[in-house]
Amino acid sequence: MLNTPRFDPMSWRRSVSSNSTVSLPLELVLAHSSAFCPAEVFRVLAPSGILLTAQGASPVSPTLADVLEGPIPEWAKAGQGWDIDATLDGAGFEAVEKLDVFPRTTYRDIGAVVYVLLAVPWMITDFTVKRYRKRLYRLHLQMKQEGGFTVQQHHRLLEMRKPAATSDTSPYNA
Repeated sequence: MLNTPRFDPMSWRRSVSSNSTVSLPLELVLAHSSAFCPAEVFRVLAPSGILLTAQGASPVSPTLADVLEGPIPEWAKAGQGWDIDATLDGAGFEAVEKLDVFPRTTYRDIGAVVYVLLAVPWMITDFTVKRYRKRLYRLHLQMKQEGGFTVQQHHRLLEMRKPAATSDTSPYNA
């Protein structure tokens, strides 16, 4: 058992930053839209410990890159995605729940599109307002005519558990 305060249901009493000292093993690891090493998470989790992760999945067309005729990011090309299921299974995790969700975002203003593309540079890797001015204007006219432009995303929400009894010989699993 951890020497840290337990979490009450639906509340947080303690937050751990990357420069904190934490006693291992952990009962819970959260990983939101980030790359991580499943084997390392498995190693530091206590038996029956939980990994919760939300990951972006394959893009759903049309994307902003499609509509603005931008380059397809390397990570979004067919066959380039991270097979998170295989790496979690390979690390020894058991699935508690796996959900695929498809949230929609509707842009009603071209300024919002520009803001997102500047804030999230991996969506269109060569984006500048100057370079995309004509394409942005075409999208602006389309948005005025249709009342907006909607994109759909694909996210994976995964709850994984380290088995109660493992053959892991890590000193953290005593």
